[in-house]
Amino acid sequence: MINVVLIGAGKIAESFHIPALKKLKLIKIVGIIDKDISKAKKLAEKYKIKYFSAKLNKILNQTKVEVVDICASND
Repeated sequence: MINVVLIGAGKIAESFHIPALKKLKLIKIVGIIDKDISKAKKLAEKYKIKYFSAKLNKILNQTKVEVVDICASND
């Protein structure tokens, strides 16, 4: 199993990245990070993702992570 953390809890994460990652059997989304903690929490609850935070280090200290998927806009 490959543990993935998403950075960004907006439309791109919800509409594209999460559905695509959920289709891959060897991938497990273990956390979501967003500067707006309420957005991260909402998305984590909706998709049953265990960890959410505004800080990457917090999740890295709680679970093993192999991949970070950046779902933030480029601006």
